[in-house]
Amino acid sequence: MGLYFCIAAFALSFLAVRRSLGLGVSALLALGYAYGIVRANFGDTFSHFIFDAGCAGLYMGAWSGKYDVAQRLRVKRLWKWVIALTAWPLLLLFLPFQDFLVQLVGFRAAIFFVPAVLIGALLDEKDLEVIALNLAILNLIALAFASIEYFNGIEMFYPRNPVTYLLYRQNDVAVGHMAYFRLPGTFPTPAGYGGTMVASLPILINGILKNIRRPLLMRLVLLAGTIAAIVGVFLCASRTCAAMLFFLGGVFALSGGLPVRNWVSMAVVVAAMAWLVGTSHRLQRFTQLQDASMVSERVKGSVNTSFFDLVVEYPMGNGLGGGGTSIPYFLQGRVHGAIGLENEYSHILLEQGIPGLLLWIGFFAWVLLRPWSTRSDPLFVARRLGWFLCLASIMGGVLGIGMLTAIPNSFMLLLYLGLVAAPQAIQAKSRIVTQPVEVVEWPVRHRRYGW
Repeated sequence: MGLYFCIAAFALSFLAVRRSLGLGVSALLALGYAYGIVRANFGDTFSHFIFDAGCAGLYMGAWSGKYDVAQRLRVKRLWKWVIALTAWPLLLLFLPFQDFLVQLVGFRAAIFFVPAVLIGALLDEKDLEVIALNLAILNLIALAFASIEYFNGIEMFYPRNPVTYLLYRQNDVAVGHMAYFRLPGTFPTPAGYGGTMVASLPILINGILKNIRRPLLMRLVLLAGTIAAIVGVFLCASRTCAAMLFFLGGVFALSGGLPVRNWVSMAVVVAAMAWLVGTSHRLQRFTQLQDASMVSERVKGSVNTSFFDLVVEYPMGNGLGGGGTSIPYFLQGRVHGAIGLENEYSHILLEQGIPGLLLWIGFFAWVLLRPWSTRSDPLFVARRLGWFLCLASIMGGVLGIGMLTAIPNSFMLLLYLGLVAAPQAIQAKSRIVTQPVEVVEWPVRHRRYGW
């Protein structure tokens, strides 16, 4: 059954992206939203690669598409980074640090989402409009599943098996003397659910602000999808995701330049969320962020001297797949000397060594230091909020793992990195072609047309 799902995922993404880039990305995100619940119920070998097959279809369809000069300019500079970030893991794949199958899984985790940077750079206003509408619908579907899990338990959709082992260990939502599970919605983990909901907000908010004159139904769907994303963050009970939500909310509130009608709408949404969260103690796990001792313990567990010890002991890493990559249960016995910290940068270090870590840090710095687009850019809101989302994700990488391997969060993060980096390439080229040029006409007779 997993093989059939993979074939269907590849065909869906490939055919969708041939229609439009926005539709192709939407199809892949739909696969990412369904990946967790499908894999939990069809736990054969091939079910672990459903999203991979969808990515392959998207990349192949996008590669064979035709793009104008502006789109080619947007990806020109990013190509160098994509080649560098994929070439180094490809070299490590053939070094005998780990079992080859384990290294193959690690190689997939290291490079498979990297081309999403190019996809993000190619997106235009129409593509983001399509993605926003589909994200809103997907968020509402995920909220429907999470609501059922809230009242009936996660056992209804997630049977106990090796795939859901970690999911059933996260029953730390304490209400009095009762302990409840964090809710995954339709995702592999609760943190994946919350992270995807936060990642959807820049595109959704951009869609709401740019579609004021669109049909009322479309605007209501976008607003409902945004509310569903915010509620999902509290349902998943991830403190990190809640902190990122508050951070993005603060950035949006301080950005200014919004019409009065938008401020009224946002005030209504905030008031409704405050009332909903205030009436349910199960949605208030984020309040533990006020406990300084708990936060400091989390930071010490992820950022400590062990990281620097790993730099000295594993300068070339422990091999792809041997530093914290999620390995399928049927391959876990093949991992040699598995080691890792709850830190995404230690994960990169242990998998790709110091050269790989420096490559990723350099890429992050290059993207974040690109000049911002102006307010005349039709994607200004998505780029600005996307920039802050990337910043929060990169900084939050020191507190956990999964920043570059989660489904579909990592794909969305790299999509935003490409979206944020693209305007600089356009502006740089525009400064070149818009310089005043003196044109001199000479009376030349054309051989064929006679002028």
